[in-house]
Amino acid sequence: MASSSSSSSSSHFSSEVKSLHVFPSFHGPDVRRGFLSHLHDLFARKEITIFKDQEIERGHTIGSELVKAIREARLSIVLLSKNYASSSWCLDELVEILKCREAQGQIVMPIFYDVDPSSVRKQSGDFGIAFEKTCEGETEEVKQRWVEALTCVATIAGEHSRNWTDEAAMVEKLSTDVSNKLRLEEIKKEFRECDVDQNGFITAAELRYVLTKDGGEFTDEQVRDIIRVADVDGDGQINYDEFAKFRTLVMADEDAASEKLSTDILNKLRVEDMKEEFRKYDVDKNGFITEAELRYVMTKDGGKVTDEEVDEIIRKADVDGDGQINYDEFAKFTIAKEADEEAAMVRKFATDVTLSREEEKEIKELFTGLDVDQNGFITAAEFQYVMKNSGSKLTDKEIRNFFRRADVDGDGHLNYDEFVKVMTAERRADEEAARVEKTATDVLNKVNKFVKFMVKALS
Repeated sequence: MASSSSSSSSSHFSSEVKSLHVFPSFHGPDVRRGFLSHLHDLFARKEITIFKDQEIERGHTIGSELVKAIREARLSIVLLSKNYASSSWCLDELVEILKCREAQGQIVMPIFYDVDPSSVRKQSGDFGIAFEKTCEGETEEVKQRWVEALTCVATIAGEHSRNWTDEAAMVEKLSTDVSNKLRLEEIKKEFRECDVDQNGFITAAELRYVLTKDGGEFTDEQVRDIIRVADVDGDGQINYDEFAKFRTLVMADEDAASEKLSTDILNKLRVEDMKEEFRKYDVDKNGFITEAELRYVMTKDGGKVTDEEVDEIIRKADVDGDGQINYDEFAKFTIAKEADEEAAMVRKFATDVTLSREEEKEIKELFTGLDVDQNGFITAAEFQYVMKNSGSKLTDKEIRNFFRRADVDGDGHLNYDEFVKVMTAERRADEEAARVEKTATDVLNKVNKFVKFMVKALS
């Protein structure tokens, strides 16, 4: 799938993907501050635009600008909260959204936010009370239009907030579902565009026409190459299933390229960290670390290191034997030392890891929370994003160091096994440190008691 023709066709087809956007219909006071802001952040990361109406002046009825936004949206999210029906504005939005669903196949995803679908469908309970109050003074025609809209949206499959204990996890799943649905709709749209005669198949002639009609430069050989790769059954044309599989694979290649870029950036940051660390030890800034400089930096903040330990570091790091360490020697020594430390930690704590049910449940929940797009891997970008947005006090450097330690195979992301090993190793290390501290405290207490006893006995 890495052929030049697939890449070229991909750039042609993907030109409109970034223009996709979502229209959210919601009652502001119920969900805007937390739920919506998290949703906005996740959509921004997936390059999905979501309509923002903060600057639109709200009146009794929705204006032309809002109607235009609804009609241009590829997908609408309807957040049905307890007070949704208290707003005639929201109800009019819902009517327009369902018109678009009927007329142009717009995707509608309802979220029942702390409200039961039956309450929406029957306009009962607190939801019904709010609805009846909104209907006061309205004509029977308007009320009936709203009733039909609420009855309809309540029958559409959607997410129920009461089924989730973690709202953030629900929002993450929602963003992934939206991304997948938009991609699927984009693939369907692309297929219809390429299937010029609308007979359910794309021929080489149709594909060539679509790829070149707007000035695209594609040779007959490139078109034949695309047909050859996508045409699984070998009948010389592409049906919808073949086209969908081909486009999904191409999109996966694009995602992998994007992830590689993220990894490359992380590697560059790692180099900067290494250079910064070297500069810290190179006190006189002459490009070399001497034994005296190494000892000074390692002890200046109260650290304890023996002359033998300093000599050992110099001996191992000083490859050319000139008695000092240049940057290349420092970098190689540091990387090798970190690898040895990580290998030792894995060997000591994470060989044939056995987890209790509670530990396994906790680690799986952590992994799921960090795996934002739920693809089975945690990327560096996902890890840094979740850490930063969870209020973590770790620095960027500490976050990168943790990720690097955990990524044992160095492929730029963490699978579940790697995550289990590093979390288990960290936990066992913490437990060991706590045990040592407790033992030391117990010994100290016993010594103090013995001293007091001796003082009393001798006095």
